[in-house]
Amino acid sequence: MNLLSGRGTLIRVRVLEACTLLEIDRANLRHVMQADAALGEIFLNAFLLRRVYLISNSVGDAVLIGSSHSSDTLRLREFLVRNGQPHTYLDVEADPEVQTVLDQFGVQLTEIPVLICRGTLALRNPTNSGATACCDRGSWFLGRL
Repeated sequence: MNLLSGRGTLIRVRVLEACTLLEIDRANLRHVMQADAALGEIFLNAFLLRRVYLISNSVGDAVLIGSSHSSDTLRLREFLVRNGQPHTYLDVEADPEVQTVLDQFGVQLTEIPVLICRGTLALRNPTNSGATACCDRGSWFLGRL
């Protein structure tokens, strides 16, 4: 869906075995979907099912670390859910491995909530606009700031 709409990707993959990769650029994918209604419907259904899977299974490049007792954590969780952004939520009170992740990014417990995007950027208590910019340069949001 993101390819069709010009947005960035939500996930990255790694191939573990030798395989053949077929890359279809945006223009060609749109052409195929417009020219062949049956194939277009198959693609669209697959895209929608994958998106539902990503959201329901907390799969994606965004990790929110926070506390269920924090209003800012709740604000960010609601924002990510409302915008359909697949993410993983780690609660500092419930997950014993959170400190390892925080240490990896040099984040103190007093600085939560923290939003980690693409495994490289950690924002401490970001605004909704900051969360938009962090995860995918704003491309995955539908303008519901």
